[in-house]
Amino acid sequence: MEESRMIAKEGGSVARDTRKNIESRIGQSVISATNAQDKLALDVQIPAIEQAEIIEDKEDKR
Repeated sequence: MEESRMIAKEGGSVARDTRKNIESRIGQSVISATNAQDKLALDVQIPAIEQAEIIEDKEDKR
């Protein structure tokens, strides 16, 4: 049980760091009150310049 707790805490830390990194890059919070079942409300348009940066980052990591 203790091992599972430690693994869960580590996973939570990784998720938090990732969320903060994404938020700093896009300049807004990724947390929303919108329910995931409302797909149309979740669709967000990312400006073309940010899309290009995201694609470049993905290619750099390959």
